[in-house]
Amino acid sequence: MRKYRSFILFLFLGISLIFLYKVINSSSGFLIGMNRYEAEQKINKETAEIEQLKSAIKRKEERIKVLEYLDDNDIINLLSTKKNELENLIGYTDVEGPGVILILEDSNYSEEAYENPNDLIIHDRDIDIVVDELRQAGAEAISVNDNRVIFNVTTFKCIGPVVKINEEKITSPFIIKAIGNRKFLEASINGPDSYCELLSGYGINVDVNTSINVKIKKYDSIIKSKYINNKEV
Repeated sequence: MRKYRSFILFLFLGISLIFLYKVINSSSGFLIGMNRYEAEQKINKETAEIEQLKSAIKRKEERIKVLEYLDDNDIINLLSTKKNELENLIGYTDVEGPGVILILEDSNYSEEAYENPNDLIIHDRDIDIVVDELRQAGAEAISVNDNRVIFNVTTFKCIGPVVKINEEKITSPFIIKAIGNRKFLEASINGPDSYCELLSGYGINVDVNTSINVKIKKYDSIIKSKYINNKEV
């Protein structure tokens, strides 16, 4: 087992060295037709990139030396730790921490008082904007009615009087949970010119509370890429 692991590690190092060699040799071809200043700038840029690659290879070599002395159980534990870190990062684990709990509820204003009654109810766009403001305020995990929000994956879509999120149809009130710096998250909701302030002007009920322990459930579905094609080796 150790023999195969060492082979894989040295193979990775070899690929890295080949890549560095190609970068060094390909840089000369870009200098034709440049003036002196452009050539110097190009050389300086390529030199800096080469030094970064050399540093990266050195770190990999040091890492390989450490891994060579690990037994099979150590390798399994290391991979398990990395797996847990990645699952936590992409939302495949239940998480908890300080944050805010926001409740958005349709307005109870009379429809006759407004030219457009649609202004009195919460739409997919409203939730999307509020979620984005929370993310920009530093939210590390977000859910809407216990549906985990995954960046660039989760979408909100109005279907009549309901909003569809992660293939589930939900209705008002919308309970949005966010984990992060409580002060920053609360400010993104209650601050002047925030989107929630605009919603409040239409009578949308906005209620936010900070908490030292917000619990957010994991993402249950499979994340599928739309444009990435996995190549089989």
